[in-house]
Amino acid sequence: LQRRKRQSQNVARSSALKPFLKDLLTIPNTLSIFRVFLAPFLAFFWFEFEWLEMALAVGVIVGVTDLLDGVLARKLNQVTDLGGLIDQLGDLVFEAVALIVAVVAGYLWYGVLIIYLFREFTVMVIRAYVVGKGGSLPSSVLGKAKSSFLQYAFFVFFLGVLMIKRD
Repeated sequence: LQRRKRQSQNVARSSALKPFLKDLLTIPNTLSIFRVFLAPFLAFFWFEFEWLEMALAVGVIVGVTDLLDGVLARKLNQVTDLGGLIDQLGDLVFEAVALIVAVVAGYLWYGVLIIYLFREFTVMVIRAYVVGKGGSLPSSVLGKAKSSFLQYAFFVFFLGVLMIKRD
């Protein structure tokens, strides 16, 4: 009896995993996952090698893949809740890494980083609570605008630092 129960649980897990993997392994979600893992290289190139051009290139690649994943998700009809979460995670990781670099390098007051992290943590907790209660809390236009603004601001900031350091 125990053996059948375990087999039944394994089948249930397996069947629950298939839709997750199907959602996870779409082209847009793969781009978002790539962004999550690429973003920390901004700090790595900036601090480990002082290779500012490569750090800037990482930021550009992150920005382009952020744009592409959304466009492809809509075009390929692959918009999923999981994709939305991974996209937000990619934004959060990149923005946090870029702010940390700016603070540690001495270009930005650390309070900005604390305010940013507090805001993101609060939104994450509220979103988890709402989802846990069976609701959904999709990204707002303001949240998307914030992420776009920060990506452009980081690009201009890091390009400016690069140009100053070259002279």
